Amino acid sequence: MAKTIHLQNYKKGEIVFTKGDLCDNLYFIAKGSVSLLDPIDKVASKTLDKHDDLGWLAFITGTPYRFTARASEGVSLWALPKATFFNLLPDSPTLVHAVQRWLRSKEATDYLHTHHGLSFSAIIRWHDHEYILWPGEVCLPQPFQ
Repeated sequence: MAKTIHLQNYKKGEIVFTKGDLCDNLYFIAKGSVSLLDPIDKVASKTLDKHDDLGWLAFITGTPYRFTARASEGVSLWALPKATFFNLLPDSPTLVHAVQRWLRSKEATDYLHTHHGLSFSAIIRWHDHEYILWPGEVCLPQPFQ
């Protein structure tokens, strides 16, 4: 996995990703900080710093980003491609079960309902039918496709 995680550098003011983009990577801040811009006001609503993750909810649920992320200063991000993460699942039942538990959590349900407008019945169908993760038969969670 270490060969597929790569370091990406952004200068102050550069956009890491834009609200509505599909999530291809999970980011970890190695150095610097990133501002999450409010989708309406376009001002920083939250700042993330070294060791914070960036994009976890979009990454694991397969949803578009709900914020634009901008480098607050020069920033270095470790990028874990989604395909790399999901390729690990068939060989790791423990990781599969952890992802399954999280996808069924209140946090995930609230995120999908509040920020992406999925009804609770759609979320339950998503849990129960289409995106169950089984070792050897892993589906990427993609509630919008």
